Amino acid sequence: MKNKKLFKAFSDIDQKFIEEADPKNAKEVKKAYKSFYKDKKRKEEKMPWSLKRKIGLGICASLVFALSLWLFVPYRTTPKSVAKFSDSEYYSIIQKLNYATFQKPEYKNNFEMVVDFLGSFVSKKGGAPGINDMAPPQSQYQETTDNQVKGIIEGDLIKRSDKNIFYLNCSNKILEVYDINGENTKKITEYNVAVNKKGYYSPYNEWEMFLSEDLTTVTIITPFVVLNPDSIFGGKNYYEIITLDISDLNNIVEESRTCVTGNYKSSRLIDGKLLIISEFTVQNGVDFSKESNFLPQIITDEGATSVDIKDIVAPTKLTSARYTVLCKIDQISAEVEGFTSFLSYSDAIYVSENNAYITRSYTEKTKINIAQKRVVTKTEIIPVSYSGNEFEVKDAFIVEGSVLNQYSLDEYQGNLRVVTTTNEGIEEKTFGNSVGYTPVTNASLYVINLESNEIVASVEKFAPDGETVQSVRFDKNFAYVCTAIIVTMTDPVFFIDLTDLENIKMSDSGVIEGYSSSLVDFGEGLLLGIGVGGWGTLKIEIYATVDGAVTSLTSYVLDARFSDNYKAYYIDRQNKLVGLGFTGYNSQDMYGEWYVLIGLVDGQLTEIKTFNLAGNYDYKRGVLIDGYFYAFGQYGVLVEKVF
Repeated sequence: MKNKKLFKAFSDIDQKFIEEADPKNAKEVKKAYKSFYKDKKRKEEKMPWSLKRKIGLGICASLVFALSLWLFVPYRTTPKSVAKFSDSEYYSIIQKLNYATFQKPEYKNNFEMVVDFLGSFVSKKGGAPGINDMAPPQSQYQETTDNQVKGIIEGDLIKRSDKNIFYLNCSNKILEVYDINGENTKKITEYNVAVNKKGYYSPYNEWEMFLSEDLTTVTIITPFVVLNPDSIFGGKNYYEIITLDISDLNNIVEESRTCVTGNYKSSRLIDGKLLIISEFTVQNGVDFSKESNFLPQIITDEGATSVDIKDIVAPTKLTSARYTVLCKIDQISAEVEGFTSFLSYSDAIYVSENNAYITRSYTEKTKINIAQKRVVTKTEIIPVSYSGNEFEVKDAFIVEGSVLNQYSLDEYQGNLRVVTTTNEGIEEKTFGNSVGYTPVTNASLYVINLESNEIVASVEKFAPDGETVQSVRFDKNFAYVCTAIIVTMTDPVFFIDLTDLENIKMSDSGVIEGYSSSLVDFGEGLLLGIGVGGWGTLKIEIYATVDGAVTSLTSYVLDARFSDNYKAYYIDRQNKLVGLGFTGYNSQDMYGEWYVLIGLVDGQLTEIKTFNLAGNYDYKRGVLIDGYFYAFGQYGVLVEKVF
């Protein structure tokens, strides 16, 4: 008993204390230790060597296995999906916090960490890693679409981060995700977008998508038509706003669907809010017993909701039975934050940093005498502020002529600039009561002060009579306008200097073969025109203003058909590149489906690369990344180094 007590106390006695202790106690401790060691040895001698060997090998194998797991099992590189919280009213916050609190690992696994740790002792640099060394690089959103207004993102078929490219293959109803790896680029995942059942038709060339800035969400907009079962013609138009959680690219999850009645027209993404613009048409012979027949509706999981009467803006006298519909939705949570409509307004829509401008064109008749009336086309424009919790409709103003598209309007320094095609003539009645009417077209520019709603400057009918506006581009204090007579396939391009509104200066190019359906400020004082050089040809042209006159510097022509959708063009002002898909004859006179990349080299438009890319040119997109050009189409991607 005494021996055991002394042995137990042994571990708690300082070595120095033992040496100074009574010699008798030291002998007792030594004796107790020898007794314990002999008992332990006798027990070990009773165990067979083969069993001890097996146990040892088993322990070693277990240790090796555990070590391998610890060393080589890869770290998680994305946060866990939080889709199970999608029903929470705080889901958008949960998604953001999920990423904000997740630190991407610096190493692939523990083995890399150990190697780097051991290497730090050999490195001459030495020392503890700094904050910048410890923080792994995060993926960042990169804009690909050449948006009209900086910071106001437009929907497209292609979006990207610094690590991945997202391509909406709408003809195949697939969201494709590729890594960015030059010639070794590959598709890393794809997601089949569920579409409506039999009896529906989807115009795939109208699909578009957005990628959220935090890279957690893709929003896809898919128009479709519910076919009329009693006829091959007609049907009801809808579009769906589909929200996908892409937090884990290997497990893309559909979060929600919101459906809106009518034709999808355009959309924007501003500070995480989607502004979606559509058109709802009331059919002839409408049955007013059903609200869905004459009122725009938004359809969610909770059912269909008609636009509230207080949210319908309508003129005293309708000029059409169509609505322009605005729907505002939070991109992450998919919550509807606004739903309003403008009855009889259904023409061009322009979105600035502050307002959406809703337009409608109509004709106004003024009596001249008993047999004659003056007929003039006019456009009413309504500014709508979308930045607050509700849409704020402001006072409208009116200009003469009709607006071609969104590029014909521009908000700049408190003014709205508008280019229109004017159309006026004399309507005459003969004795037989028949009507004779010969309109004359031209082009005009108006500057409206947004505070006073008054026209403060204008240049009216500056083109030759009979011409119509084909394209417009504003660039700060300057405006470029292409007008043409389509039959003759000739055009002038006008340069308008708006620096001094009391002394507006103008010059033009004179008659040039063909016309530009898109004008693009190309940087460094250059203007890019994309359009036709003649019937069935593609013409790309570079202009500059030299000595006060617009001059054509160089052009590139192909016998080809191409998309008239501006988003189908790749515009690179820094490298002076333009790319687009086409069907026709390439520069080697070979017929096929292609994507061409053209650059301004030594003052001349020059073919940089032509890709033999099959598919519809409306669906083709391209982007240059680190010297490699990526060309996407219905049947895949082609990648080649061009610089």
